[in-house]
Amino acid sequence: MALIFLLLLAFLLCLSYRPLTLRISRISTRIHGGLQACLAFALLLSCLQAVIMVGKDYPARLALLQELNGQGIRLAGQVVNSEPATRGGYRTTVATHQLSKYPSTYEAAISLHIYTEQLFVPGSSVTGVGRFRVQGSYYSVKGALRYQGGAPSAPAIFLLKNELRAKATREIGADEAGLVLGMAYGDDTPLSEQAVNALRASGLTHLTAVSGSNITLIFVLAYRLVQQLGLPRLLLICSGLGAATLYVSVVGPDGSVLRAWTMGLLGAVGLVLGHGAYRLTLLSSCLIGLLFISPELATDYGFVLSVTATASLMLLAPAITRLLCHIFPLLWAEVLALPLAASLWCAPVILLLSESFYPYTVLANILVAPFVAPITLAGLAALLASSLNYADQAASFFLQCGGLGAQTVHWVSRWCYDLPGSRIPLEVSPHNLLLTLFGVAAVSAIVLVTDARINTPQDSRVPALFDVGGSGIA
Repeated sequence: MALIFLLLLAFLLCLSYRPLTLRISRISTRIHGGLQACLAFALLLSCLQAVIMVGKDYPARLALLQELNGQGIRLAGQVVNSEPATRGGYRTTVATHQLSKYPSTYEAAISLHIYTEQLFVPGSSVTGVGRFRVQGSYYSVKGALRYQGGAPSAPAIFLLKNELRAKATREIGADEAGLVLGMAYGDDTPLSEQAVNALRASGLTHLTAVSGSNITLIFVLAYRLVQQLGLPRLLLICSGLGAATLYVSVVGPDGSVLRAWTMGLLGAVGLVLGHGAYRLTLLSSCLIGLLFISPELATDYGFVLSVTATASLMLLAPAITRLLCHIFPLLWAEVLALPLAASLWCAPVILLLSESFYPYTVLANILVAPFVAPITLAGLAALLASSLNYADQAASFFLQCGGLGAQTVHWVSRWCYDLPGSRIPLEVSPHNLLLTLFGVAAVSAIVLVTDARINTPQDSRVPALFDVGGSGIA
């Protein structure tokens, strides 16, 4: 399958070669260059990914995991995170370094999940036993987990998050607490199953996953605050990077957070060097670097969704914005263009994840857009206030402010969830997936061609007197 995909990309790249295509108009020539560049980059990235995965013996590891699927195993690894589960108990994420099935022992570095009755401390070494299950790129064990060598002391940030989660659930309610803390730093564990279903049907689950918007908000806030001191631009950028890095250390580095942080780092370097406009080049560099370091990110749906949404905002959203500017003011055009572009390009991935289409995602994202930044800042302010022993009342105030906005977001999600046709089931098959991909490509092409026709400045006419190729010169 991978070989067929690479051959198809190579064939499309050959077809896009200029001597083999017809030069119909200036618009087709302009689009042609972008298409050829995108195809060449896709082919390069696919080949690079294939070489890295083979070099790191990734196919053999996948075959091993499939062989162990459904089998009883022993594991040894390190706790990455442990958080309350929706249905009781705790969901503990373990980064393994060894899997055993008598009489063999295998070196396998994977991230798996196990539901436990005990809260485990991140960073601690653990061993476990249970039945291993593989669901796509999601690995889990149904069994038991225990400390290896005794329970260590919990990190301060871990205890602080647990205390704030309990406080927020007690003061503003579980669903509001899950949304406020989820939007602030990704802790959405208090959300009920009903709230999660409503957020999923309205396309708002991305709000509780730390993304580039959170990193951008932290970077810009630190940049603007320090700017009041009149410091040089290099120091301003370094302060923004420091704040973003501190934020990532609080949140925890998963796939989307790493992508967002790396993108911000590359963007800051571009600003210092005077090349901040090359955002697509920076995203490409970010992808190649992250996939080179960790090829398994290619199978992480959260990482794929994050990258796809970012690429859509860079490539498609500007064209949609320019078209909508003929109808709406610039601010409204941007607010409409961002969810339109992201929802369109993420549709095939959403189909793979949920086997459904959700037609009201754009509407829901537009309605909640004004509340996203205030809720995020309120959650972060509550976390900061909770770290100060004498600021408990301040933490409660920020939680109450964030809770008001969270109530509005939940109301929008439930309203969209109750609308007719909020979820359209669709079987995941090669036929349906190809139709979805071709539909997304067709709509994107229509938008780009229309934008090029309407918004491309016309070439200035050369007076006949100076037209050396004609008869205008006397």
